[in-house]
Amino acid sequence: ASDIGVHRDVFQDAAEYFNTYSPQDLVQALQRVIDPIDPVAMRRRDALIERGHAVSAQYVPERVLPQWREFLLGLPTPS
Repeated sequence: ASDIGVHRDVFQDAAEYFNTYSPQDLVQALQRVIDPIDPVAMRRRDALIERGHAVSAQYVPERVLPQWREFLLGLPTPS
């Protein structure tokens, strides 16, 4: 993911980040996770996939909708 604040907030440690303005940085990030003959890359990819399941579980409707409901019910009513 591009290395911007919102991506780090949402994806946390479940993504490989790269400088959006550096094609070389993107290539290196991809190599760190998709090189099929590098055991380090394969372990990194597996770890990101596992971590991704945990991070994405925070965004299922059962967890997000109650927060939105609480927020919306807390807004002042128009007069």
